[in-house]
Amino acid sequence: MRKKEALGMGKKKTAERKAKGAAVFSAALCTALLYLGGVYAAEEKDASYCMPKIRLPESGSEWYREAPEIEIIHQDPYAVTVYMVETPSGRRLDGMLEADTDDCFQDAVFAGEEEGKDREEQDLLVSVPPVSVILPEEVWEEGTNLLSVYMESRQGEELYRMEKEIRIDTEAPQEVGFSCPDDTGNAALYSRTAILLDVRSSDQTSGVKEIVCTLDNGKEYRIKGEKGRISIPVGYFGSVQAYATDHAGRNSKITRSKTILSEDQAPDILMDFSSGPGAWHTETVQIKAGIRESKDKYGFSAGLANVTCYVAGEKILEKNYTGEGEAAYTESVTVEADKTSKGGNGIPVLVRASDRAGNTAVKLRHVYIDRQPPRLKVTGAYDTMITGKEVKAVITADEENILQDGTVAVTYTTEAGEKKQIINASLDKWNVTETGRNFETRFTEEGIYECLVSVSDAAGHRTEEKLTFTIDRTSPAIRYVDGLNGAYIRFFQWSYGKEEMIRDFTDYQYAMYLDGKPYFPGTRIQEEGIHILRVEAEDGAGNRSCAKAVFTIDHTSPQIWWEGAEDGGTYEEAVFSLWVDGKGERLKSLTVNREKQTLGADARIYQRTFEEAGIYCIEAEADDLAGNQSAVRMVFEVREQKSGIGTIIKPVTMIFSDRAEEENGTGIYRAAAALAVLSGTVALCAVVRKRKNRNHW
Repeated sequence: MRKKEALGMGKKKTAERKAKGAAVFSAALCTALLYLGGVYAAEEKDASYCMPKIRLPESGSEWYREAPEIEIIHQDPYAVTVYMVETPSGRRLDGMLEADTDDCFQDAVFAGEEEGKDREEQDLLVSVPPVSVILPEEVWEEGTNLLSVYMESRQGEELYRMEKEIRIDTEAPQEVGFSCPDDTGNAALYSRTAILLDVRSSDQTSGVKEIVCTLDNGKEYRIKGEKGRISIPVGYFGSVQAYATDHAGRNSKITRSKTILSEDQAPDILMDFSSGPGAWHTETVQIKAGIRESKDKYGFSAGLANVTCYVAGEKILEKNYTGEGEAAYTESVTVEADKTSKGGNGIPVLVRASDRAGNTAVKLRHVYIDRQPPRLKVTGAYDTMITGKEVKAVITADEENILQDGTVAVTYTTEAGEKKQIINASLDKWNVTETGRNFETRFTEEGIYECLVSVSDAAGHRTEEKLTFTIDRTSPAIRYVDGLNGAYIRFFQWSYGKEEMIRDFTDYQYAMYLDGKPYFPGTRIQEEGIHILRVEAEDGAGNRSCAKAVFTIDHTSPQIWWEGAEDGGTYEEAVFSLWVDGKGERLKSLTVNREKQTLGADARIYQRTFEEAGIYCIEAEADDLAGNQSAVRMVFEVREQKSGIGTIIKPVTMIFSDRAEEENGTGIYRAAAALAVLSGTVALCAVVRKRKNRNHW
């Protein structure tokens, strides 16, 4: 009975104290994380309540690497503690902790009676054992979980609240990946500049905190976050190893990039000339080129990738080293130059070498080759010439490259037999021409002249010319023969009399020979070809004269050839050529639709492409050195171009009148065209004279 009363009184007093404490208690509480001991507790604003405690294991960061074991401890007999867990997937776990106080109150009342204290005035010192719960590991999920803990009085008033994010990451980050903007797909990265290497990792839970990259030489790069770029300087050979760290402190596996080689030293090229650079050669020249990939600067090199050789701009040799494992550091090649120099200019020989890093070296040298000797020509005099006039001799030396040396030496012998050198002219006294040099001189005194002309080029070719001629004004002078030399005539008939042809103060004898046979003046010779006329005379004192002339008889009219169009033909486009090919022949005049075409003084060919639609009349005249002439007239038509199958070439027959009609201010010829089509095949019939599939007139 006393226990029940005491229990009732105790409950009443407890309720009164609880109500009194609730009136003065402030609900604003805060939590503090105690890393030493790992206990969360509320700050007690009122000693009437004992706040709950949360025991958390240490993580060393905001993230746990494994599911934590969290304990919630409830200590106050006058309140309840409610807890709730919300996972990233949306799962929810909640519960409540409450102390059992009935037995505790009865024990406290009996203790007060025994001591003789007033039950209404005594303070009940209740010792309530704490109630706790340990949240199981399977509650937690990867990611951010929300733990909420709050305490309420038995009247429902909130006395304490705590919310904490429980972050868990049990997986390591992804392995670090490497990429390079300039990667060509080879097993290694080569560059002649700094290499930009992109690194990347990922972590789906806590995220990547940083990526640590280390070069083989010990240099370290740290990149915040999940991606970044590092610059590897020139002069590096090796790889990059890297790992990623997430916010939970886990590290990924270490990965290693492909081999990286960065160097900026170009290959060395050495070209060897057997006779030295700048020398002239008469035959094909071989040039040896040595290529070396130097390691002097960094102690390593990328190795050769390509060697290419050019002669006169034409590629003649190429070697590639593209496959992995085929790297070459030295190479030797032989280049042959067989072209001929022109104008003294060398033949360019170029060697280009590049390495795998992209460094390129170029070496250019010139080779000089001359296979032809200089050409000498003497005009105004010839060997054994005898003349009574002064001689103007012109010596011409032609050379496609460089004339290195030249002399003109003339020895003069008088009638009395006195001999002396009158000319000794070196090359620097010759006149410069477009193709070489020339030397001009005059001989006026009677006597014998012996000339020796010698020239040589830079390659060592030498050409000599010797001639001896006589000036004798007292010997019989033979006239008119020199004027025939080199002439082109239609026929030969010597009609000069003895006295008109030969002059001398004394009596003389003479003889005429044509092609080595005696010739009698007045005989008409019409045989075409080259003929030699020789006249010899000797006076009573024994002085002899000889005159010689080489001339050509030609009474055949020039042949005019053409191709690209035929008389009466029709074309969509005509590439027309017209020419003469006989010696001494030329195109004298040419008109297109009576419009005169511009021709050179000795033009031998005319070419033109006719694309514009219309009828074209070609009229041409030709002559030769003998005065023979020929002419040709032909007409063809150019029509608008057609596309597709079925284009037909039609013969056109031109009908010429004595005058040209005027249309739109321009004279054209009227033409009548006849079309012959049989089963899609066009037959063109034209009768022309042909030689070697070419037309001529």
